[in-house]
Parts: sequence; structure tokens; C-alpha cells
Amino acid sequence: RDAVGMGDVTSGVIRSLVPPGGNAAFKVLFPLNKFSCELNASITKIVFAWMVGPMEVEQTTENDLGMEMASKVHIKKCRWLQESGCTAMCVNMCKCATQEVFTNDFGLPLTIKPNFEDKSCDFYFGLTPPPI
Repeated sequence: RDAVGMGDVTSGVIRSLVPPGGNAAFKVLFPLNKFSCELNASITKIVFAWMVGPMEVEQTTENDLGMEMASKVHIKKCRWLQESGCTAMCVNMCKCATQEVFTNDFGLPLTIKPNFEDKSCDFYFGLTPPPI
């Protein structure tokens, strides 16, 4: 598969987990505000540690609201990136697909910044990703 095809697979899996009407409900329950960004960061830390490894929620001002909040999730060493050893899989099957679903489908901007040197990764809830 090409890069778009890889991302489409992941986006499709994420979308398949959302019940009918789930996107609209998410937008109502989690509008772009401090509470929504911080709650999604906390949920990510709890729910996805099994897949990517230990992580912590950190304070940041990198968000569209321009305010300090605990909306950054720092993955100390991403298991997915470390085990696959493939930056293309990271970018196309995780970063781009997840950013697209959160930002466009759920209405909550998310920017993912992997560090290919030390295999860490940062998720910024409430920060619109740059165009690719």
C-alpha cells in the first residue's frame, strides 16, 4: 500500500469503533476547550499505555487556545515506533490517520509529534496539525 492507503486502513479502524452518531456526540461532549483537551489527554494515558508504552500528561501552551493546560501526552518510548523501526508506519498509520480522525471527524484538533531519534512521541490535544 502507498502512504494514503496505509492511513486509510488506520482511519477506517478508528472510525469502525465509533457507533452511529458518535462523531456528532463527541463534538458536543468535547468542544475545543481546556476541559476537553485535558480529559482526552488523561484518557489517552490510561487507555493506550498497553499499545504504545508508558506515558505522562504534561502542561503545555502549545494549543489553539493559547493557554497553559495539561493537554500534552508524552510517550517516553513509543513501543509501536521502537518495535516496527519504521518511520513510514509511524507517520502514515498512526500520526496522520489519528490526527485526521480527531481533527476532522471528532472536531478536537490533535497534533502528534514523533521523535525518530529517541523514539518518544508527543500528542498535543487542542493543537491543529499543520498541513501535510
